[in-house]
Amino acid sequence: MVAALIAPAAIAGIAAFYSDELADQRQAKAVFNRYTSRFPEEELGQPGIRDQVDRYVTVCAEQDEPELTQFCVEVNLTRPRGREVEGGYRYVVDELANDGGFSAIEPFDCFGDPTRCPDE
Repeated sequence: MVAALIAPAAIAGIAAFYSDELADQRQAKAVFNRYTSRFPEEELGQPGIRDQVDRYVTVCAEQDEPELTQFCVEVNLTRPRGREVEGGYRYVVDELANDGGFSAIEPFDCFGDPTRCPDE
């Protein structure tokens, strides 16, 4: 009987966690869209979530340069509205990488206080 009560409670807890995580991802994408609203039209592709730790979300979008790059911003959702973007960077995309993701090349064009950029 106790096990029958614990399983639904555990499932509800897991569902609530993922619901909060997805809500944070939607909010981070909205912050990204507001932040990049002044970019020239068609410069960036659709934003996607690159990484998330608690309410700290990295959002990236493809940016056509001489070579395919990703423009990324680091969003801290605990900060006040309008101040959520803590920094960002760009990465060259290596389509031949095992996971089809980012290359091992260091990020460049860093701004703000992004965690992924090397100390200069």
